[in-house]
Amino acid sequence: MSKAMFNPLGDRVSVRLDERLKEVGGIVIPENAQKAASYGEVVAVGPTVRDVTVGNRVLLYKASGTHMTGDCGEFVILREGQVLGVVQ
Repeated sequence: MSKAMFNPLGDRVSVRLDERLKEVGGIVIPENAQKAASYGEVVAVGPTVRDVTVGNRVLLYKASGTHMTGDCGEFVILREGQVLGVVQ
């Protein structure tokens, strides 16, 4: 399987979405929030990103960013400020 490399520019973050889990870090996400929010793993960051790093699990609005589907799943490219938080 070939993987295309994607390097975000500026303050952008690439996140691989994970829709399977309904609980994050021991906190159950309410059903209405599941419809509006999504979470995933950061797979790449731009050179000016400061608060998230590759491998972080993050929470974000489903409607934010640019959604893409690739060989390895569904991704979203968004600005660092659109990330709602890092899940510990």
